[in-house]
Amino acid sequence: GEVSAKVGGGTFNTARTTGRRGLPVPFLGTVSNDRFGGLLHDALMADGVADDGIVRTDLPTPLAAAEL
Repeated sequence: GEVSAKVGGGTFNTARTTGRRGLPVPFLGTVSNDRFGGLLHDALMADGVADDGIVRTDLPTPLAAAEL
């Protein structure tokens, strides 16, 4: 079957939703320097979330898998 990556997480989703509404919001947390962290960071920036509260790390991005 096909495998695809979807970005998400509670505070991540909340920050993106707030940013999309045009409200000023920072993301306060860590984001990995790996490929998945890059996807997370890009999504936050695309939705107008400020990145001054982001701490970049070399630790891997946590992943979850689900089968439907």
